[in-house]
Amino acid sequence: MIAGDLRFADSFGYTRADSGDELVIVSVSIINDSDIGIRKQYSQFTDFQLQGGSGDIRRPIIVLGLDHQLGSGELASGGQTSGWVAFEIRKGDRNLILQYHPCLILCEEQDIPLKETYRPV
Repeated sequence: MIAGDLRFADSFGYTRADSGDELVIVSVSIINDSDIGIRKQYSQFTDFQLQGGSGDIRRPIIVLGLDHQLGSGELASGGQTSGWVAFEIRKGDRNLILQYHPCLILCEEQDIPLKETYRPV
């Protein structure tokens, strides 16, 4: 899994952050590098979490009107997909770690610091 662009705003599409919070969207790409024909399932809602600077861990949210959200599905061997994963965080928190946990057992988990790689909207 590769994390790319970050974008912060009070709202995206038709979704607005609660008072004291803001929205962040993270561009992610997932690749099934299996060479033995194993399909790989993915879901923006079960595979990802975002840890903030105070240690709070947030689950992804649905942003109405945001194009190219990651969603969920399956990848054949050699397949890849990409899209946005959205979170609501405390306003101004930039000490973020994207946690990628693609399955419960026997999978490599990744914690990716997202410090200062953002582009404000």
